[in-house]
Amino acid sequence: MRPTHIIAIAGLSTALLGSANAEIESSASVGYNSEYVYRGALLGEDLIDFSLGFSGSTDVADWNLGLWYGSWADSIVDEFRVEASVSKCISDTFSVSAGLINHSYQGAVAAPGGFAFVPDRLEPFIGVSTDLGGIALSASAYFNGSDDDYTHDVYYEVGASYSVDLGGSLSGSLSADLGIWDTDPLGGVADDVTFVAVTGGLQYAASDSITLNAYITHSISDDWIFEDETFGGVSVSVGF
Repeated sequence: MRPTHIIAIAGLSTALLGSANAEIESSASVGYNSEYVYRGALLGEDLIDFSLGFSGSTDVADWNLGLWYGSWADSIVDEFRVEASVSKCISDTFSVSAGLINHSYQGAVAAPGGFAFVPDRLEPFIGVSTDLGGIALSASAYFNGSDDDYTHDVYYEVGASYSVDLGGSLSGSLSADLGIWDTDPLGGVADDVTFVAVTGGLQYAASDSITLNAYITHSISDDWIFEDETFGGVSVSVGF
């Protein structure tokens, strides 16, 4: 992982923390996923992932810092991801956000036709979100800030999600995401790809701080290289 990328992200977070309000919310989770599908592309099977999240607010905006690590079967690659962002409500239901994501891969990633060594990638991004009749709507654009010829210049994603209380500490959610990228996020073997992913999930609040999660997703791509995929997973998250 390139040190300059981490310094840039850490610098953004440190600046925000310096003027943050006293309360910082933290969470940790561990999960199992039958497949690892990244932006419509299948990277592998039997993904185990771990994540840490920290969030808070300042006088100017809310902030978020996230760390994610994943490793999957029949592969010699691990992925580490760092994300830092700020968001601002500009009305009762409308907010804007901006941030940085750094992706780091250790080892070769399985790709259509063989294996590919994916370089570290730094992505600045911007997004907007709102709520319409209880449906959360979002749109984001991710820009490739790294100097390489193998990944997308811009990745676009729009999403919609709806959650409902099912009673007895159980809730359900249904979401749909549309993603568009101009170049294959792995090895440049495909371009101008559009995919749609539909996800149904259940969340059970075992306590005030522990939540059990389960989901199933069906992903459809318009490119013959990437097959349609149906996969699912479970996780447990703890807030502290």
